[in-house]
Amino acid sequence: MNALATMWNRFWFAPVPAWPLGLCRAWFFASFYALYLYRWDQRVYAFFPDGFFQPRSFFAWLSLSPVSEATFAWLVTGFEWAVILSSLGLFTRLATTASFVLGLYVIGYQFNYGYLHWAHAVVPIAMGILALAPCGEELSIDAWLRRAKPRQPAGGQYGWPMQLVQLVFVSIFLAAGLSKLRAAGLAWITSDTLRYYMLENQYIFPEAAAASWGHPVADWLVLHPALCRFLAGCSLALELSAPAALFSHRGKKILIPSLFLFQVGNALLLYQDFFFAYLGLYAFWVPWQHFASQGHPRKD
Repeated sequence: MNALATMWNRFWFAPVPAWPLGLCRAWFFASFYALYLYRWDQRVYAFFPDGFFQPRSFFAWLSLSPVSEATFAWLVTGFEWAVILSSLGLFTRLATTASFVLGLYVIGYQFNYGYLHWAHAVVPIAMGILALAPCGEELSIDAWLRRAKPRQPAGGQYGWPMQLVQLVFVSIFLAAGLSKLRAAGLAWITSDTLRYYMLENQYIFPEAAAASWGHPVADWLVLHPALCRFLAGCSLALELSAPAALFSHRGKKILIPSLFLFQVGNALLLYQDFFFAYLGLYAFWVPWQHFASQGHPRKD
């Protein structure tokens, strides 16, 4: 039991500097705003007819109804400003909490109209983790304003949020793989499912397909069913093995870059660039503590 407790504490509460958490906070919120919120105006979801509104999750639990266009526009504006302030680290605790609450509502609103994807769901979860974490103690305007205080020493309170984000990150991929197995089993690999996705999405996202660099590659792949099945098998194996990145340093160096390239491939070949919404979460996998001696020396 002592060995198990030691491993548990080492995984969650190993002392790390405060600045990597601050850097991840700034990068995650900045990239989410620049690559998602700025590119896709969330206000469009308020224009959907109320008759199409089918509440899911907490919208159903709390019996929430559609809001007016003006109200939703204000909520989106508040969400955007909360994300910007969270990235800058100004009023960090309040800003990250507002990002989580408003993000849960704004991002979740679209799910009530039939669209559902895990790539968007993981974002407010990460925001909620950061809202509970001391992520504004370094690399933030708040930290600059109180610079008279001594810099915080390394501690476990800065490590568990990054570990928890990593856990959620790989769990999402694992859930995607298990969902494929549950719905189709090995037929996900042996059938032409991936090939049909490439064909189908050319008609669902015609503008994205025409502009995608991967369009010629997708056209070539659909002519080779065996290669499509091989890629389907690789994607499923990658999703199911994602949790190994939590426990194996060597596995992390292989799996995380592979997952990133996998998502880039999805964007180019399937014309689905929703992964930009959580692109900043890859920052939580960088071993920033190895650079602690560069600019932010660790104080023991």
